[in-house]
Amino acid sequence: MGESKDRREDMISDDARVDLWRSQIEQIRLDLTDMNHHRDAMRRIVDVWNSNPRLLTHPGRTIVLDRWRMYFGFWLCVKLRRDTDRDKRSVSLLNIVSEVAEHAATVTDAQIRRLWNDPTGWYTRKTYPRFATPCGEHIDPAIPAADARQLATVSDSLRLFVNKALVHREQEPPVKAPTFDEIETIAHTYEEIAKRYILLLTGAAFRFEVVEQYDWIDIFDFAWRSPGTNYE
Repeated sequence: MGESKDRREDMISDDARVDLWRSQIEQIRLDLTDMNHHRDAMRRIVDVWNSNPRLLTHPGRTIVLDRWRMYFGFWLCVKLRRDTDRDKRSVSLLNIVSEVAEHAATVTDAQIRRLWNDPTGWYTRKTYPRFATPCGEHIDPAIPAADARQLATVSDSLRLFVNKALVHREQEPPVKAPTFDEIETIAHTYEEIAKRYILLLTGAAFRFEVVEQYDWIDIFDFAWRSPGTNYE
């Protein structure tokens, strides 16, 4: 008979467990960067549309803009649902933070110095104390536990909507779709919590401002400009 999955996980070394979290949080970072590019693009599209009086009065505005927002909203809901998944087989921010809380004693000062390649501890001493217990022997489990609860709480209704309305066709009663403001609140909470664990597990303090290499808004008006006009 093979050992249970939980038993096998208990036998993982501390180094291997922490290294796994590090590789998973890197995937979360990539997901978050991609998500923010799309969030920024939709904000800019809506800003362009709302700043143009002729577009605002065009009879096709509702069909085009509302459908774009619907496609974007469904995509964002599914992405946030995936990254707040409770299934232990999934790589999700909620699972990483929950596991860090459960195994907080493995995240010691020495582990962080190893992760950050900081043998002298100079960088570690500037950041690690904000996560650590008062005696500093390992991180305080109350911190990731609180973050996990917050993440679960703000995303519960979104996961319910995705599960019952997007992924599956559930019977009545129908589940109310979240508003864009509600989705943005979840996305902002997700980003703030993710940044803390990206820092803890990689030593890198990421900022997620989006910098495009080209002005894609140009596609909205270049066809009406005279030939040879620069893309500005």
